[in-house]
Amino acid sequence: MKIRTHKPVLKLRRNQQSDYPLLGIACAMLLIYLSPFTGSLTSYAAFIICLYRVFRYDAKVFATDYCLLVPLAQIFCTSGGMSLFVYLSLAGAVWYFVRSGIRMNSSYVVLIILLNYLLFRMQMNISNFLLCFGQLCVLCIVLPAQDQESARRTIKLFCIGVVLSSAYALIFRNTWQLRAILGTEDEAIWGTGIRRFYGFYRDPNYYMTLLILGLSVLSKLKNCNLIGTGMFLTLGAAMIIFGILTYSKMFLLTFILFSVIYIIWRFRDRKYFWGITLAIGALFSINIVLSLEIDVLEILLDRLRNATNISDLTTGRTDVYVLYMAEILDNMGTFLFGVGLNNEGLYKDAHNLYLELVYYIGVLGLILMLLFMGSMIRVMQRKTTGDRSQNVISKYIALLLLAVLYCSLHGMFQIMFYGGLFVALLSVMVAKDTPETQAVNT
Repeated sequence: MKIRTHKPVLKLRRNQQSDYPLLGIACAMLLIYLSPFTGSLTSYAAFIICLYRVFRYDAKVFATDYCLLVPLAQIFCTSGGMSLFVYLSLAGAVWYFVRSGIRMNSSYVVLIILLNYLLFRMQMNISNFLLCFGQLCVLCIVLPAQDQESARRTIKLFCIGVVLSSAYALIFRNTWQLRAILGTEDEAIWGTGIRRFYGFYRDPNYYMTLLILGLSVLSKLKNCNLIGTGMFLTLGAAMIIFGILTYSKMFLLTFILFSVIYIIWRFRDRKYFWGITLAIGALFSINIVLSLEIDVLEILLDRLRNATNISDLTTGRTDVYVLYMAEILDNMGTFLFGVGLNNEGLYKDAHNLYLELVYYIGVLGLILMLLFMGSMIRVMQRKTTGDRSQNVISKYIALLLLAVLYCSLHGMFQIMFYGGLFVALLSVMVAKDTPETQAVNT
């Protein structure tokens, strides 16, 4: 307990940071970090610890655990390679639903409609159904149980967790144990021998979504004066460096978009000095990059320069889009209802979430998914207890960047997508303190 005096009244303020039992999840994460070198038994031990925490603590603690474990999802696995993170998420969704019951809001209504629709299109593919619908349940059940304090804590620890996991993966990058789980890194440019860093994910493009998402929520924490300049610069610089090491064209383009939005954000908040300074700094940085010919950045830029057509620029994605569109428009039934969850993709995955949704569950399924996302955004807006006048950039920057990233990535059956969506939705309710909320906190 902290004792604070506000004349002429003596008040007690509970230390909110102590509400989160950090030791248990730290032990679980350590066991997961060791699992590539010690075998899956340490992952099972970590799973038991995390499962105990589900039953022992409330949904606020679970939300923070969930976001800390997202970067580790692909090494937190069974001996057969199945992610234990999926089972933990399902256990949490079921347990907190039993404890809280159905809340009277629009997200539950849309979720029930989605349940029936996905059952209609499931075609007995239970694993894909559970992966998709189970994660939607996590969003619908766990997120509305959060408050301002838990949202801030979770977002902050998510950023720290992303950097720590990335640093660990970089240190042990060339070990055969990690390669056995994640596979060999792809070459940035064929024949160069330069590999693309992917953290703890098998695909650097999914890994870099964590970094872009981290940068967006980190900027919001700084804008709300919830972290200091030192932490903002340290974590932000680390995420940018890790992102460059992925040699991802989409990371570079999305980072440029984020930078432009952030500068506009400074002007929107009437911080003209910082807006002008950042704009000049950005131009100066571009000039340095182009003139010094830094090897790492040159390789990344070469991936863009060497493209001779739109297919090369998108690494063949546009060719895949044409094939999927042809399949979707083959008949009215496929267009409206999709091919179903039991059908496989074409020779390549869709590499576009929206196209993937239409392919599997049709336009009607896409509309229902968008309605669910909209209802969840509305729920999170209503949970905001801070400054409700925050501008549209501050509210939705994480969601906007996530929506852009998944224009080039599929994610209907990817745990990474739902984990990122969880963080992005949670960031909506993070806002600056007002005099009223400060009075409540004290």
